[in-house]
Amino acid sequence: MTVRSPHRPRWPAPALAAVLLSGLLSAPSGSTAAGQASGAGGAASGERLPAEYESYLAHLAAAQGAVRLRDGAAARRWLDAVPAERRGWEWRHLDALADSRLAALAAHGAALTAVAWSPDGRSLATAAADGEVKLWDASRPLEPALARRLRGHEAEVLSVAFSPDGALVATASADRTVRLWDRASGAELRALEGHDRKVWAVAFSPDGARLAASSFRVASGEPRIVGTVHLWDVASGERRATVEGGTAPISSLAFSPDGRLLAGGSWRYPVYLWDAASGEIVAELAGHEAHVEAVAFSPDGGTLASASDDRTVRVWDVAARSGRLTLAGHQGMVKAVAFSPDGRWIASGSRDDTVRLWDAANGAEAAVLVGSPGGVRALAFGAVGAPLASGAADGSLSMWAPDPADYRRDRWRHEPAAYAAVADPAGKRVATASYAGTVELRDLATGEVLATLSGHGDGGDFEASSVNALAFRPDGRVLASGSNDRTIRLWDPATGAELARLAGHEGSVVSLRYSGDGRLLASGSYDGTARVWNPETGETAARLEHGSAVHDVASSRDGRSVATAGGDGEVRIWDVASGRSRLAGQREGAAYSVDLGPDGALVASSWADGRVVLSDLESGREIWSRSGHDGAAYRLRFSPDGARLASAASEIVLWDVATGEPLLDWRPHGAAIWHLSFTADGTRILSSSWDGSVAVSDSVRLAVRRAERERARAAAEAAARSD
Repeated sequence: MTVRSPHRPRWPAPALAAVLLSGLLSAPSGSTAAGQASGAGGAASGERLPAEYESYLAHLAAAQGAVRLRDGAAARRWLDAVPAERRGWEWRHLDALADSRLAALAAHGAALTAVAWSPDGRSLATAAADGEVKLWDASRPLEPALARRLRGHEAEVLSVAFSPDGALVATASADRTVRLWDRASGAELRALEGHDRKVWAVAFSPDGARLAASSFRVASGEPRIVGTVHLWDVASGERRATVEGGTAPISSLAFSPDGRLLAGGSWRYPVYLWDAASGEIVAELAGHEAHVEAVAFSPDGGTLASASDDRTVRVWDVAARSGRLTLAGHQGMVKAVAFSPDGRWIASGSRDDTVRLWDAANGAEAAVLVGSPGGVRALAFGAVGAPLASGAADGSLSMWAPDPADYRRDRWRHEPAAYAAVADPAGKRVATASYAGTVELRDLATGEVLATLSGHGDGGDFEASSVNALAFRPDGRVLASGSNDRTIRLWDPATGAELARLAGHEGSVVSLRYSGDGRLLASGSYDGTARVWNPETGETAARLEHGSAVHDVASSRDGRSVATAGGDGEVRIWDVASGRSRLAGQREGAAYSVDLGPDGALVASSWADGRVVLSDLESGREIWSRSGHDGAAYRLRFSPDGARLASAASEIVLWDVATGEPLLDWRPHGAAIWHLSFTADGTRILSSSWDGSVAVSDSVRLAVRRAERERARAAAEAAARSD
């Protein structure tokens, strides 16, 4: 059974850049890719964009292409070349996608060739091509501190291992020696000599009594090269036995957890299994088509994994002495492999600059981790909960989350269809609305459901009870929901209690927006009206007759103006006090969404034909108009700083408000997107879809998101204990 990665083959960065740059800068007028526009003002009027801005667009396009190809190193090069003052939400989003690491450290001045965790998880050992070995204090795993340098080898160090009790460190070198070190003091205890050529790997037996070291010898007859493994007595330093296998160097070693078997990977492609007591070869596992670079036993000893320059990892059934899975997906030589402490996951590191996590049971690719420059040379899992450590050819030490769940972009279900998703102003909770008539409150950091609010309709008839709209009051203390039952409910998000019910609409309520001061609430309905409510009294402050279904509403910060987008193809701006309106946009087909810029000077609208339009609020003059979607653009929203505009159809497109240029596009859902919103701090975009999914698109790195989750879980546990 061969399990293949779904990702496309790697595309060399120069070719990628040329194609993307050409496509971006030479696309024909009117094409979506070029972002050409009709209307007046700036780039929209046909003026050529400044060269430095075109360069920024090209860098973004190249970086996004590299991210989609899982080429983190190429994406990193394109992103790093962008001047700091140019870097907007789109840059930070790609930056987060291009680097999956929790932490990174320039550990060595030469290629980092080996890495190992101490059994107690308090120390980390690294070795490099310059012959230096370093011990790190890992009491703070994401901020390891250099504790000691182990100097003595005269050539490249190729392997490092801790003894099972953690007291000793063993290293293997191209200087033909194995050295034993005292972990506590860093003192060299002895040098084990006797290998004819460079020593590729070392491994302690589970009881710590023996040390295996692999190499090769050159014979006078045939075969000329013979793979060798010396077995040393750790206490005395005496060589107890030598076992041989194959006609090439033995490049990697691992004892089975029970100590009965010793596995070795050969440069002549097979994996050998020796009886550790007798030294006899009990199995020769064939299947790889290039050098075997690493081997690892599962914690229960039932499975063996091997990594090869043939770009695959093979998973072997130890008892049956046969292959079980082939893990294919890497686009470069696979140099390292390791099992997670619980045996659920296999990690592999490759020269393609990625670490991949695989399901050990079925071989499914669980996550692709990007961000390690120069190729991954070594990998090591720590104790349960500790990060996965890797070493790269540039000398860097990287830390990764060991659980694939950390790498799945935040995505939740609220079935059968998710019609709205908004975050509270503090950015701690998310409310989602469903066709099923419920509202769910979740912890934004962990995704945990905190409460389910029910009450709209009769709870059984979806058509009558569907919740279509949500809005948090600016202070976060009240959540408003609008439904097909024609009512608006006000909820206490802390307790889940219903505070009030606003009735008056004669059709489904599909949009809700609070004024900036929270004193007024605007609602849009299929009954052809928008209403402005005083939520404290439940009274209607204004009833605005749009004349056709109102798909969306927006409120000015002071609540004096309300914008409506209607099924009649009109966008109107209303003076709440007088009830008078003026036209701010008109097209054939429905206007689906409207938003007012944070500065009160701009109005944006999206339409049934997929067009996105920016206009001057006061005069109604169209500033730019873009055809950005193939289908209807159901929602759009300004970022909190007003610099970006996000619109949604089947995909999300992020626009530069100043120029009207599309900066980024992505598809977080498998169906049309009904709603999107920015978090108050502008770092995340929440979107909800007819397929019942809710997605969080981030502009913050995994390390930040994971820290937020850990803090949220700690707070929840503390609250549970206090209860």
